[in-house]
Amino acid sequence: MLVPGKPLAIVHSEAAAVPQGVRIFPDGHLGVATPPMLEDVTRFDFRDNPGDVTRDADTVADHLRANAEG
Repeated sequence: MLVPGKPLAIVHSEAAAVPQGVRIFPDGHLGVATPPMLEDVTRFDFRDNPGDVTRDADTVADHLRANAEG
């Protein structure tokens, strides 16, 4: 369950599985949603390509740092 008002980051790609679902998912979120869509990253790249894995992890880490409380 999403908490109203909490920032949300989704890392995905048009080349990965079900991009249309990722595009509409934030519509039901009551807070700020930032779904960065990466180019030409397949669902396999998200776990198998070290460069894409690092970029994904960095995106999430930046999101967490930017929205840290306290």
